[in-house]
Amino acid sequence: MNEPSLRRLEFDRENMLYELYISSNDLSLIESKRQNQSDDISWLMAFGRYLKTIRMNSHPICSNRGLYEFIKHLLNENHRMNRGLLLILKQCVFLYPDKLLDLSFQRHLKCGLSTVLDAYLKYKYVRLLGLIINDIDENFLNKIFPSSENLLENYHQLDPSIIIILEKIVLVHSDSNLQLSINRIYNKTLVEYLKSNDFDDDEIIDLCYILFQINLNKNLHCLFNMSNIFIDLLNYIDYDTDTMMNWLLTPETDMGRIFLEHLGGQRIFSCAHCDTPLTNRNELVSTRFTGSTGRAFLFSRIVNTKQSLVQERMMLTGRHFVRDISCKKCDTKLGWMYEFATEDSQRYKEGRVILERALINETVGF
Repeated sequence: MNEPSLRRLEFDRENMLYELYISSNDLSLIESKRQNQSDDISWLMAFGRYLKTIRMNSHPICSNRGLYEFIKHLLNENHRMNRGLLLILKQCVFLYPDKLLDLSFQRHLKCGLSTVLDAYLKYKYVRLLGLIINDIDENFLNKIFPSSENLLENYHQLDPSIIIILEKIVLVHSDSNLQLSINRIYNKTLVEYLKSNDFDDDEIIDLCYILFQINLNKNLHCLFNMSNIFIDLLNYIDYDTDTMMNWLLTPETDMGRIFLEHLGGQRIFSCAHCDTPLTNRNELVSTRFTGSTGRAFLFSRIVNTKQSLVQERMMLTGRHFVRDISCKKCDTKLGWMYEFATEDSQRYKEGRVILERALINETVGF
């Protein structure tokens, strides 16, 4: 069986299990479906998605002692680090922030330093570390978090954004020795460092914000001073000064600093839930599409959104590989992006985005 077929079978099984768990909320059923397959990625992903859904909906089962004991038993087993396990660990940070030690978090986080090889898993692992260091009490953090020495030793095999975690540790512990070690990692100007690593926009602003804070602590000697940080940031990011100032002055939220772009134009399309700008009439390709809520538009370019993992879907026009699109600010699902089309006649959709008409507003721009 070829790889796409295997992926489809895996995804179909994951969806089947997830829908079953959500419709029943029966812990004994969830346990029975596991069938002792501790590293079954479909089961782990389905269970992780289930935990996320009940957490977001504040379902009463979240406080069920049996659920906690089941998760504890699951996480105290030996698992290979994979997408499903990382998703489950992430939900536990929200569900049981004061019980992570009992859930074997320290072992999983240390294990990840040596076993995570896939680029996507590295990225998600570092994001998990970021969530923990931002949400867990400082006194409790040392009991579950990998040591700064271990993180430094494995720096080059982790996602580049691990530098944000290291700098955060400097702030948490006012660790001047760690800061000196990190300074040696930069070994160049900030703009050169950013160019040599793969940071997205949010990570760049997070790093610069932390560097600003470090500069305010006279006991910490950062390689970059405030003026150089700002100048290098302007040199690295190809935006006009007004946009850059809006970016830097955007207030922080519980999820971090959110940077919103604006494409301008005479007619603006924005998220109907929070009014975040998404695109304009100049990017509109076609209005003759249909989504789950009815009429939908096809755009060549949008901003201020997040993408899901690639999913294979059968549509009226054939088989497509797509990513769900959500608002960057409020997480409302807005549509999907075409990653790949199997039919030659549908290839024009690749890289373009569907936004559902009922989920967006159109207003006069500038």
